[in-house]
Amino acid sequence: MKENYYKWDIAKSFFIGAAFPIRATIAMLLLIKVFEGSEQHKHFFPSIIDFGMLLIIPAIMAFSKFSYKINRILPILFTLSGSLIIIASFIGEASTYIISISLSFICLQLTIPVSTQIYSGYDKSTRGRYFSYSTIASILGGLFFGFLSHQIISTDLNHYKILLRILGSSYFIAAVLSTKLPSDKIEKPSHTGIWMGIKILKNDKLFSYISAAWFLIGFANLWIMPFRTNLLVEAEFGFAYSPATVVFLTAIIPSLAQLISTPIWGHLFDNVNFITLRIWMVVFFIFYIAAFFIGQSYWLHILGMILFGIAIGGGHIAWNLWVTKIAKKNDVPSYMSVHSSLTGLRMVGAPLLGYSLLITKGPTFCAIVSMLLLALSIIMLIPMIKFGKTRFNN
Repeated sequence: MKENYYKWDIAKSFFIGAAFPIRATIAMLLLIKVFEGSEQHKHFFPSIIDFGMLLIIPAIMAFSKFSYKINRILPILFTLSGSLIIIASFIGEASTYIISISLSFICLQLTIPVSTQIYSGYDKSTRGRYFSYSTIASILGGLFFGFLSHQIISTDLNHYKILLRILGSSYFIAAVLSTKLPSDKIEKPSHTGIWMGIKILKNDKLFSYISAAWFLIGFANLWIMPFRTNLLVEAEFGFAYSPATVVFLTAIIPSLAQLISTPIWGHLFDNVNFITLRIWMVVFFIFYIAAFFIGQSYWLHILGMILFGIAIGGGHIAWNLWVTKIAKKNDVPSYMSVHSSLTGLRMVGAPLLGYSLLITKGPTFCAIVSMLLLALSIIMLIPMIKFGKTRFNN
C-alpha cells in the first residue's frame, strides 16, 4: 500500500474510534437511564444493533457487481452512519431510538469487508504491524471520545444530545478522509451467488474447522458482553454504579489496556504461530470473564476490564486479519464476508439467550458457562497448531 494511503487510513481510524464508546457503553446506558427502556427493549437491542453483520455477504456481492470503488462506498456508509447517530439525539422514545442507533451500526458494519480489502494490500511480513498502527489510532479515538463522553455525562446525563451529535459528526470527518483511500474497485468474490458462504465452508475444511472453534470463542463472549452495562448500572445486580463510573469502567479502562497491548499483538501476529497466538488470546478472555462477572468488587471489575482490553487488543487484529493469512488475496473479501456473517449469527443470536439467563441464573452461572466454552475452543485449536506455519503464510 502506498504510504499516503496508509496515513489517510490512520487518520480515518481515529475518528471512527467514536464508535467504541457508543457500542460498548453509551447506547445501552442511554436506553436504560434516559429512555427507560422496557425489559424487551434491553433484551433485543444488542441483537438488533448488530444485524448488519448478517448483511455483509449480500453487501459485498452488490458492491462488486456495481463496481463500487473503495474510496466511494466508505464515505457514503460513514456519512449515513453518522447522520443516524445525530438523528437519534432528536428522538425521545425508546423504540425509535433503537431503530436509529441500530441502522447507524448496520451501515458501519457494512464497511468491514471493504476495509479488509485495503489491509490485504499490506506485505504479509508487516501486515499485522501496520494494521496495528491503524488500530492504535482507532483506540486513541475511542479513548478521546470515551473521555469526552465521561466528562459530558459526569456533568449532566441530560447532555446526551450534545454527546451524540459530537460523536455522529466524527463520522463525517472519517467520510472525508476515506475519499483519500485507494480508488480500487471492490474485488469480485471468487465464490458468487447466495450459497457463496456454504461453498467456501464446504471446500475449505481448515477454514471451516477454525471457524467452528471461533464460533465457540465468539459465543462465549458475545452472549453476555452487551449486558456489562446492565450488570453495573442496574440495582438488581447489587452495584448500581453511576453512569460516569460505568463509562470509565467499560469504555476507558479497556481502551487504555488495548492501546498498550496492540503493538505487541501486532508484532506477534507477524512472527508467531497464529493458532498458538489465538489460544493465548482465549486465555486472557477466560481470566477477564472470571474477574468481571464473578468478581464482587470495584477493583475486580477494573482488573476484568484491563484483561478484556489486553484480550481484545489481540482479538481485534486476529479477527480483522486472519483471513488474509488463510486466503489468497483475491479471495479475501469472500472469506471475510463468510467470517463476518458467522460473527453476525452469534452477535445477533447469542445475546437473546444471554439476557434471559443473566436475569434468571445470574452472572456467575453465565461466566462459568462462558469459561467452559472457551476452554473447549482451546481443546479444538490445539491440534491445529501444526497448520499455523504452513497454511497461515499468505
